[in-house]
Amino acid sequence: IIVACCNHDTLHYLQEEGEGAFLSRIEDKGEIIQMDGAVSETPERIKQVAQYVKQEINNLGNEFTESWGDVIEQEGYESVKRRSEYIFGKQLSEDFKLQEREFSRAAVLEIIKELRCRAFDGKLSSILRPINGLIKSAEFEAIFKDSPLVEAEHVRKALKEHLSLESGLSKEISEHKKYLKKYITSLTDSIGYVVGLAVIYSKSSGQMNGQPLPIHCQINVGAADMVVAPGKIGDIAKAAGQNVRASIKKVLDNIGAAYVG
Repeated sequence: IIVACCNHDTLHYLQEEGEGAFLSRIEDKGEIIQMDGAVSETPERIKQVAQYVKQEINNLGNEFTESWGDVIEQEGYESVKRRSEYIFGKQLSEDFKLQEREFSRAAVLEIIKELRCRAFDGKLSSILRPINGLIKSAEFEAIFKDSPLVEAEHVRKALKEHLSLESGLSKEISEHKKYLKKYITSLTDSIGYVVGLAVIYSKSSGQMNGQPLPIHCQINVGAADMVVAPGKIGDIAKAAGQNVRASIKKVLDNIGAAYVG
């Protein structure tokens, strides 16, 4: 009996490689079942997300006990504070305690909002493992701020720092191109330009990041009222060119001027 799981790209490889030689060796009633990466948002699902957050809080508490339990018992929290200041390189408050914090209602809603952003069609992402690091980062934000609860602001700050590889790449690109208009002007000598949204999607975490970028395409003006722009991107540029031409025609018609083109 073979029970296996894989991603879509791996399954496609198994189906194509050797004309499905691997899958053809599975006899009897072998089936391929697709697991949904998102589920509909219901009160019960929201409750399950809250339970998952609580589960990760308990796991973090167990990690603290395993790592620091003996130090706390023998030397107290003051020793933990000194060592934590050395490890993290920052001054901590006098009341600092390396203990897990509960999530407030607003903080849980921020986690749900993030899961909603990682899914489609108003659903919730069911891929929860990538948010483990987000939960822990928010926990440490609350611990360092000596907050009794993890608040929404801690989750939002953790979101900015806890980025996937694709998200970090997108952020780095956007920082180098902070001013879009200046960037576009340096690439084109045209007055009009078409801007598209470039989306970077992380298959592992479900995070999506986007930034507006100019669409480049060579447009050749042919006969009257005809724009030639090859390629898929050319279709966008062609439609943009036709819209501009239609706008010019409308203005000329309103003022009674003749249009030649």
